[in-house]
Amino acid sequence: MNKKIYDQIYPKVSVIVPCYNERERILPVLESIKKSSYVEEIIVVDDSSEEKTIQLLRSLKNITLITLKENKGKALALKIGVLNAHTDTVMFVDSDLKNLTPENIDQMVEAFFDGGYDMVIGEREREWIFARYTGMATTLAGERIIKKQLLLDHMELFKAEGYLIESAINKLFFKQKKVGRVLLYGVGQFWKEQKSGIGAVFLKDIPWMIRYIRFLGIKDFLGQLYFAKKLPFIPSSRK
Repeated sequence: MNKKIYDQIYPKVSVIVPCYNERERILPVLESIKKSSYVEEIIVVDDSSEEKTIQLLRSLKNITLITLKENKGKALALKIGVLNAHTDTVMFVDSDLKNLTPENIDQMVEAFFDGGYDMVIGEREREWIFARYTGMATTLAGERIIKKQLLLDHMELFKAEGYLIESAINKLFFKQKKVGRVLLYGVGQFWKEQKSGIGAVFLKDIPWMIRYIRFLGIKDFLGQLYFAKKLPFIPSSRK
């Protein structure tokens, strides 16, 4: 997609990137974010990574690095990022994405402000077919742009355990706020089995899925999937 010249000037956003031992994957993500003209600041919250990752992050320019002394999980990392953001709009971006481009970032920002949304979710195009078919690619997506004040008004969301934070946000926003989603063309993620081997599926993914369903309850779990499946994609204005 070629970048188009827009007459409208969009407000700048703060991008919050939670990180845990992503030394080999985070650099391309940060470089793409930096190239977006809509980004005011990049806040990397390192959740007590190994020393090699921390050293790399400390060497980078044009980011704000917050390092946690103890591993506290993704929810707390995002909370700290929100509390340190200086703009009225925050964007969450995972640190282990594949093929993220500045155009992906721009697409989310433009959709958010053009539509007057409270939250826009970026669904990765290169997700498992099962995840996209069921709606889980939307409900669990880490890429979100949100009005900061709504998060500040509901800080209880960040009490959710680690990677349940997206589900907690969904509980507040789905059906109660104006939510949209965009398709992030070409974007995927390094899956756990690529990082830690196939055993990670059994040791991490399956127990997490059980916690995920227990956290929501069957009714809300299915309700979030149904809502996500019915949520139309916002057409991209980029040609």
